[in-house]
This record gives sequence, C-alpha cells and structure tokens, in this order.
Amino acid sequence: MKAQILQLQKNKQIQQKSNQILAAAAAAAGIKTGSSSAALAQGRTLNKTNTGTSDLSPAAASRKVTQICEICDASCRDRDNYRVHLQSKHNQLKGKTATDMAQGAPLACSRCRERFWTYEGLERHLLMSHYLVTSDLLAKAQSKTDGCRCKLCGK
Repeated sequence: MKAQILQLQKNKQIQQKSNQILAAAAAAAGIKTGSSSAALAQGRTLNKTNTGTSDLSPAAASRKVTQICEICDASCRDRDNYRVHLQSKHNQLKGKTATDMAQGAPLACSRCRERFWTYEGLERHLLMSHYLVTSDLLAKAQSKTDGCRCKLCGK
C-alpha cells in the first residue's frame, strides 16, 4: 500500500514538472497563454483544446493556436499542421480534413471532460491525470506491444 502511495506521489511530481517545463517552453517561445502559464507553473493541467474566445471566428482562432501533440508532446504551429503531424507521425486521423478538425476533438475524458483527438491521447491523459489504466493499455503492456511507453510518465 505504501509503495502504491509513493508511486502516485512520484507520478504527480513528474506531471507537475512536465507542466512546468511546458509553461517555460511556451514562455520561451513567446506564446501568450494568459493564466495558463501560471496554472502550469502551479502544477495544474492545461486543456489541450482551444476553448477560449477571440475576435476571430472559431475556425480561424483554432488555426492560430499552437497545438501540442497529445501523443508525443510535439509542438505544431496550428491545427492544420497538427492534423498532418497526427496523420504522418502517428498514423492517426487518416482521411480527416481541415473541416473535420474544425468540429473539435471527438473523444472526451469521462472524469474531467477534457477532449482528445486520439484514443492514445485519451489513454495517456487517463494515466497521467487520473492514474487510471484502461483495459486496452493493460493488455498492450502485458503483451509488450505498448510501444515501450514509460510506466511513470506515460511517454
């Protein structure tokens, strides 16, 4: 029991450090994130989907926001590049167009309602944010087909 508690504490520390690194990277890149930088520095999770308001239309605003890949944390300069990244690097969203992307991420976390484009991104979020392991991820780990994902940080 103590080992599990220590592991959960360690996972939370890793997540907080990761959030601090993301906030520092965003600040270094000159990305205006408003209160999200402060939230990241304090260890709170930043929602990866663009839900803020803007003077631009929703479709135009979403294309202007830097996108962070929910699978590998790569930074893409806009939603169109993110779609291409998911298609080419992760073999995800095949056949999806910019119009499909404008509709928003289809998968939602059942705990916090954060939205994701891929099942792998949702699995990673569940592991990192809520310390939940899906049956699919467990089966992949047991059969050693989980892509050698780190058990501590989910990367």
